[in-house]
Amino acid sequence: MKVGLFLPQVGEYATKENILYIAKEAEKEGIDSVWVLDRLLWPLHPQTPYGGSPDGILPAEFQNVFDPLTLLTYVAGVTKRILLGTSIIDMLFEVLYY
Repeated sequence: MKVGLFLPQVGEYATKENILYIAKEAEKEGIDSVWVLDRLLWPLHPQTPYGGSPDGILPAEFQNVFDPLTLLTYVAGVTKRILLGTSIIDMLFEVLYY
């Protein structure tokens, strides 16, 4: 079985120091991979409810989010062996974003 962890990418725990610590410790402990999610934008006037919460409201933690590809690039520079993963990256969005 392979084991992966999500990096602290959203909310109050999304800091450079926490990301660095989790990535390095995960690699040191033999964790196979670290992951990021692809939420980057906060909708001002949502047209549909968010399916991940009972009330349909996007959690406030998602107002503070690191860009997934930039974060993985940073982690790649400070680790040697751990695999890097994305939940679901909409490549068209990423191309338009940059």
